[in-house]
Amino acid sequence: MSITSAHRRSKNDLDAFETKSYSNIQLGHEVISLDDLLNSPDLQEGEKRVLQEEHKVQHAGFAIKIFDLNGRAITVNQIREIFDDLGFNVDVAFSETFESDIMMVYNIGGFVIPFWIYLVAPIIRTKKAYNNLLITKLSPGKKRLHGRIFHNSDSSWYLITHVDNSNWLNFINPVDLVRSHFTKAAGDYNLGHKIMSDVFEKITPLFNQGKQFFVDIQEIYIKLSSK
Repeated sequence: MSITSAHRRSKNDLDAFETKSYSNIQLGHEVISLDDLLNSPDLQEGEKRVLQEEHKVQHAGFAIKIFDLNGRAITVNQIREIFDDLGFNVDVAFSETFESDIMMVYNIGGFVIPFWIYLVAPIIRTKKAYNNLLITKLSPGKKRLHGRIFHNSDSSWYLITHVDNSNWLNFINPVDLVRSHFTKAAGDYNLGHKIMSDVFEKITPLFNQGKQFFVDIQEIYIKLSSK
């Protein structure tokens, strides 16, 4: 992952909504069944890439389609900034692309390094904008929410997410580490999709009112994984 890029992006995490590159967007989202998409007669380029890897190989069942309600194109920079502000590291370097345009991760499930949150607390108190950087983007998480985003020909974006049961840094559990990163369809795509569906249900009304849309994804993960 690019630490420099993640650090640079995080500097404006707390800036006012109207200063963001995405402030002119009217956010829309829709859950898409990949089984239904497979039977569509006129597949677009991005949809074909989603089906080729995520559905046929990884066995993902659903995607979230992200678009502008007024028909504007959402740019790469805008989509990156939206997910960066949600707490994702959108500058991942060491991960398989699977034909996607953007890869991103969000660390969940606690930390490999004991008392990590207390170690970084003095920095966060001084630089509040670094909270996501040190807690969700670059932290040594035990697990991670992994997302891949595909740009479609109609200027929409398709989001596929899954939970990896072990982060690269989770040397405590090497078996899960190998299983999560070197086995096809090993991630929990159902849980990943449920988490992000919940996230978008929460942020969309805030976004379209021009309000900051912070959501505690870790809290959503705990709630959904306990069911």
